[in-house]
Amino acid sequence: MNEIPSAIPTAKSRSRAAGRDNVLHPFDRTCEVLGKRGAPPKYSAVIWPFFVGLVLAFFAPKLMDILESVDPWLERAVFPYVLLVQRPEFGLNWELSGYLPRVILFTQFPLEGLLAMFNLRRRFPMWVAIGQVIVIHLIGMFALFLLVAYRSR
Repeated sequence: MNEIPSAIPTAKSRSRAAGRDNVLHPFDRTCEVLGKRGAPPKYSAVIWPFFVGLVLAFFAPKLMDILESVDPWLERAVFPYVLLVQRPEFGLNWELSGYLPRVILFTQFPLEGLLAMFNLRRRFPMWVAIGQVIVIHLIGMFALFLLVAYRSR
């Protein structure tokens, strides 16, 4: 007959079990991390980027007109996604291409404020929160640059 053991065989050496104290697990150092970072910030201390974004959203159309008259590259730097949606390469119908840029124009700054608020709430430094917003703008500027360069060929 075929004998199948009913239990897992015991380890022959203790060398594997002896090294288990040195294994790092994800939740081993939660007390150390909380001790370093301190208590989480209060909600009132990190909500300000969202409120600044709401205020900027009210002035966004006027700001876009001012930047367009000063320098088109400033407009591309501040509002890259509004200008991307207006491009004919995406082939949006006239109804959607008329409303979508306006929606993006009014929601851009509050969404960026929410991103910064989320990062500050997770106790990231201010430069990380601002850096992520800058990177998002640089990605939009790069895509817009590629479309403008392709169109001018």
